[in-house]
Amino acid sequence: MEFKKSENNGVTTYSLSGRLDTQSAPDFQEALDEAFGRGENKIILDFKNLEYMSSAGLRTMLYAKKCIDEDGLDENGAPKGFLKLINVSDEIMEVFDMTGFSEFLSINEE
Repeated sequence: MEFKKSENNGVTTYSLSGRLDTQSAPDFQEALDEAFGRGENKIILDFKNLEYMSSAGLRTMLYAKKCIDEDGLDENGAPKGFLKLINVSDEIMEVFDMTGFSEFLSINEE
């Protein structure tokens, strides 16, 4: 898997391509760790070119969501950050639906 990072107006976007599996998930999670360590908490994951996601990829999504949620709320009670998944294919969406991840992840929402 390859991923490209871009930043725009405080939002970090990762464009993923290939397979998010046991081989690639640790590297991507490390990149997310670095982003969270820098205080980046508005994350978009663009799955347009992602072909496959294994259980290791699902764990990475769960980890990212947990890190964002642990960032807390601002003074108005709104979440400080967000995690959005865009351009999710039907095949990967089916995995999210079957595992229940679609219940707590923001998927294909603008």
